[in-house]
Amino acid sequence: MATLQYACDITQDDVNAALACVSRHALAEEAGGRPANLALSLHTVAHSLGARIRTRLQLNAAGHHDHDTMLQLRNEWNDLMCCVEPWQGQALFDQQ
Repeated sequence: MATLQYACDITQDDVNAALACVSRHALAEEAGGRPANLALSLHTVAHSLGARIRTRLQLNAAGHHDHDTMLQLRNEWNDLMCCVEPWQGQALFDQQ
């Protein structure tokens, strides 16, 4: 995943890569155990954040570059990165 410095740099591809990473790891956990339940929870939260981020990106593309939209986009992106972070440095982390 690319390292982003500004909310205006976030793209649909960045969102898709983050969600794919969470999905791969969530599906790789052995079903029924606590790690799998936690991974499923992160998966659910990540996909909810992804949907909100996509909406903000669409607003941004339509010309809504106001401060609140960009602030919310940044905050939601940071929250999404918190969902991805537990797997940083592990296999499957940075695959597209």
